[in-house]
Amino acid sequence: MRRVLLFAIGLLLCSFTWAQKETPPKYIFFFIGDGMGISQVNSAEVYLQTTTKSNARLSFTTFPEVGFATTFAANRYITCSAAAGTALATGSKTNINYIGINPQKDTLISFASELKNRGFAVGIITSVSVDHATPACFYAHVDDRNKYYEIGTHLTKSGFDFFAGSTLLRPSGPKGDLYAMAKKSGYKIFLGPNKIDSIRVSKGPAVWLATADSSMSSLTSEIDRGVDDITLPQFTKAAIAKLEKQGSFFLMAEGGKIDWSCHSNDAAGAIHEVLDFSSAIEVALEFYKKHPDQTLIVVTADHETGGFSLGNNANHYDSYIHRLSGQKMSYDLLVNIMEKEVFSQPDAASGFEKALEILKVQTALGDSTKGLKLVNADIENLRNAYNETLKGRTNPKPMYSKSSKFIATAIGLLNKKAGIGWTSGSHTGLPVPVFAIGCGANRFSSFMDNTDIPKNILQLTIPKR
Repeated sequence: MRRVLLFAIGLLLCSFTWAQKETPPKYIFFFIGDGMGISQVNSAEVYLQTTTKSNARLSFTTFPEVGFATTFAANRYITCSAAAGTALATGSKTNINYIGINPQKDTLISFASELKNRGFAVGIITSVSVDHATPACFYAHVDDRNKYYEIGTHLTKSGFDFFAGSTLLRPSGPKGDLYAMAKKSGYKIFLGPNKIDSIRVSKGPAVWLATADSSMSSLTSEIDRGVDDITLPQFTKAAIAKLEKQGSFFLMAEGGKIDWSCHSNDAAGAIHEVLDFSSAIEVALEFYKKHPDQTLIVVTADHETGGFSLGNNANHYDSYIHRLSGQKMSYDLLVNIMEKEVFSQPDAASGFEKALEILKVQTALGDSTKGLKLVNADIENLRNAYNETLKGRTNPKPMYSKSSKFIATAIGLLNKKAGIGWTSGSHTGLPVPVFAIGCGANRFSSFMDNTDIPKNILQLTIPKR
């Protein structure tokens, strides 16, 4: 494939006068909430305020500049993470499932690579695997987002300074082992928790993964997390510790599991992921406060997932989002628990009442003191879903979750009683929010296209003359 330049010279010249009036940022943070529309943001903040009985805000909703961005792909209005990630990384539209190439399969150069060529240190971190669509768009060039091994080979040759995520999904292939290839390229590999201090003092480029187990496609969901689980905020701290030693830096951080929860229509899970994403941004914001005249933070999403709404037909104008606080685990973990304790048991045919008890403990469904009383119609719906699950009948499988008619019905009931609505288990074509603070943040307070975001970031780095 012939290489094509990311940004036209003419576009840079047009922005020259504007760039002269702005201080180029030395430190750039780019946060991407995968699947995070304005409803996900607003609902997380309302949930936070309601459950804490305070006026608490998400870290990024306080940013002074706010805009919106369209997200359509080159060949479809409702995009995917690969096409949207390519737009956010390169400033160019592409086809569904393409990563780092245009519709004609010419290579597109990400602005992260452009910044690396200008002397910036570069970090790429995510709450999912480092070879997943969004992070891959900043360093890889393939015509199918599922080519994980090929994407991994591009990672080892990227020259970037820091990567962090859950794992590599396909570490072995025809060119050899990706871990060995990364080490040969100079990367030091860190596996498991509590590696921030080691990464801070390490020499050369580094990769921090939760595990080398390729089946661990993401970090533990925030709602399921234990004290020893690695988090996106920890990755953010490690990235800053690693990159700031080298001077100017760019960091892309993805909250990848917002999208996964929304594909399952798991409102509580999605809200917890947004709160975790906000905590990672808070780490960057603390850095910004130390370097306010040298730092830019931009927060956006690649697309919206699920058609999430705060409000539904069942509750009309009433909202009870606090009822989601009764859910103690993610959709996925609830499926696993129910399978282990009920559906796989010899007496599963008579296990419906036991299943209801588990639901009450883990979601508060059936607890009238929490506004979650199950009326006869609810119980009948759950019983029918239980019997269908028992017979092996399932809903269409959520993209990143196991299928369970029973759990889908239960979570759907909880959402309904909390006043949450969904229109889809897929992506939507809604514009996504953009939040910015710091050097040149005013460039992001408009209704724009997602391709404008990387163009504006790169233009801001043009030195004043």
